[in-house]
Amino acid sequence: YFVDQLSTCIPFLRIGAHTRVLFYCHFPDKLLADGAYVEGRARPKGSLLKRIYRLPMDTLEELTTKQADTVLANSQFTARVFKEQFRSIDVTPRVVYPGINLDAYTAVNVDRTDSDINRFYHRPTLLSLNRFEQKKNAALAIDAFARLRKTLAIKGDSSSRSLRLVLAGGYDPRLLDNVKTLQALLDNAKTHDLTYSITTPSTSTVALPSLPSEAVSSTGEPEILFLLNFSTAQRSALLTSPSTLALLYTPANEHFGIGPVEGMVCGLPVLACDSGGPTESIIDQPSVDRTGWLRRPDPEVWAEHWWRSSAYLENALQETVAKGPVPTPFSLWIALALLAVLLACTTRIPT
Repeated sequence: YFVDQLSTCIPFLRIGAHTRVLFYCHFPDKLLADGAYVEGRARPKGSLLKRIYRLPMDTLEELTTKQADTVLANSQFTARVFKEQFRSIDVTPRVVYPGINLDAYTAVNVDRTDSDINRFYHRPTLLSLNRFEQKKNAALAIDAFARLRKTLAIKGDSSSRSLRLVLAGGYDPRLLDNVKTLQALLDNAKTHDLTYSITTPSTSTVALPSLPSEAVSSTGEPEILFLLNFSTAQRSALLTSPSTLALLYTPANEHFGIGPVEGMVCGLPVLACDSGGPTESIIDQPSVDRTGWLRRPDPEVWAEHWWRSSAYLENALQETVAKGPVPTPFSLWIALALLAVLLACTTRIPT
């Protein structure tokens, strides 16, 4: 049997079905109960009542995980945390990275005439794909975006007025974490005087939350677009659109993080936190092999990095254009003259 959820069922499968079990560990459940995990930081103890409540379940998780015949992990990061948290288990999990369906990310599958999609092709966009959960730290994207716009405006760059941030992800109004996180992000946008709009695909069965959108900016469109429960086609459009400049992957200490892989498959530069799974999927150094950037989760650092990267590219383009038209080499004229003579000698001229 292949088990990739809770380990509680493993002893029953082995004893009841007399079958070997392979357990795929996404992350120890005992740590998920304490909110966001930070490597190297002591685990929050919580209240005495909570510790008493969690003790039997945490113990059961370790005992049942130990019964697996083979243990795999989704990243080296998860494997390290597994060894730290399950000290009675001698096995070191082997790492098997999650894969994605490459065909689902091709631009061929995108219908640009679709009203849910055509909005993503006319405005320079910074993209963040994540569920609306507190631990995903989408506030980092908003804070960095606000600082980047101010930097561009100070430098006299007109692109600051057209630049847009799209925060797209899963949203369930029944989950308090989703509701509170979205509200906190909206409040954060207001703090930075950024206009925003909330939308869902036309096919979505989840109603829009009863939260007002801010008035649109001078460009006639919001500076931040909150896209709830995006469709597969919308995801492909966002990742493959020429208007999308980069993918901002904001979670720190992410177990693996499929987002950077999705971005890199579509040829997008990825800016992610320098911890957890993304440090294994993104190559930052050496620069000749770079597939993205890993930076500490600081809005100033992210804004400064993106401004310098975009400014470097702009300067390189200007320097290239300033070189003027490419001159025709003298040797090419000689070659063309010889070719003309050759053609004249081999072609019969009518009298």
